[in-house]
Amino acid sequence: MNRDDYISNQDIIALLFQRLKEYRLAARMSQKELAERSGVGLTTICHLEQGANRNITLNNFISLLRAVGMEQRLSLIHISEPTRLRCIS
Repeated sequence: MNRDDYISNQDIIALLFQRLKEYRLAARMSQKELAERSGVGLTTICHLEQGANRNITLNNFISLLRAVGMEQRLSLIHISEPTRLRCIS
């Protein structure tokens, strides 16, 4: 999927869950182990990876990333204070 192919929020969410599955497999971790390490339910993980469920809290998503050792990927999201925009009249 290219950046231009992101048609909807659901497409982006599907890609995030696809990457999470790839991270899990690269870590040689079963879905059950991921559930135990992250505190997220096994059924939830199964459904997320199958695309059957695309609703998850941000807290649970971060827990899943931590469990597969990929929480540093969150640094790609630069969180800073908003800059003030000046109105030109």
